[in-house]
Amino acid sequence: MGMGEPFLNYQQVVNAANLLNHKEGINLSAKRITISTVGIIPKIKQYTKEGHKYKLAISLNSSSQDQRLKIMPISKTHSIGCFNSICLGLLLYIQKIGYTGICIVGRCK
Repeated sequence: MGMGEPFLNYQQVVNAANLLNHKEGINLSAKRITISTVGIIPKIKQYTKEGHKYKLAISLNSSSQDQRLKIMPISKTHSIGCFNSICLGLLLYIQKIGYTGICIVGRCK
């Protein structure tokens, strides 16, 4: 964490996770690998569609879009309301990999 937005370097991050998890690599359990994003909607959709076995953390940093805009410039293009368009897909993905999660429903502007 703190090294930039992983989903802006999507393929390299997935490749690194695969290498960490591979039995001939580090052999780290997929349950111990979490990829965190501030909410790059197209990449979240891609990640869930591809069915990766690693945990996905979405760092909203605030439940208020106004507050998010103050602390996270990326919120201008990926607002908290846009998560509405991916909530069902995220919940199905969460169920598929066997974890629990919360999805906030809002309105995409």
